[in-house]
Amino acid sequence: MSQQNLDLTYQAVAAFNGRDLDAFLALADPDMEHVALGGEAYRGHDDVPIWWEETFSDIGDLSAEIQALRDFGDAVLVTVRVRGHGTSSRVPFDQTIWSVIEWHDGKVIRWSTHLREADALESVQPLPG
Repeated sequence: MSQQNLDLTYQAVAAFNGRDLDAFLALADPDMEHVALGGEAYRGHDDVPIWWEETFSDIGDLSAEIQALRDFGDAVLVTVRVRGHGTSSRVPFDQTIWSVIEWHDGKVIRWSTHLREADALESVQPLPG
């Protein structure tokens, strides 16, 4: 894994945890695609803030902790432990998710999040032919 992609991945997660949308967008290509849990896609600097607002309004104390990183060239598979409480329900959760972050020239071009590691791996590895 390139040291740059490693550093950028940690910066992106730190921006997320710090609720710093400007820092997050500074790491994102203007045309990036973010595929959230559930499969909804947000595209570009206009849509990503919508996802950001929806996420933090539903889970105000959401935090993400990187557990592991795997190198796939320009893509990084990140195992993340997320914790928080539903804003209205106050129901706590503590769950592992997998994100695939694709980097190009120091910018995120695609970020997808998965509930199963197998689904994340499928999104970064070509299927056998």
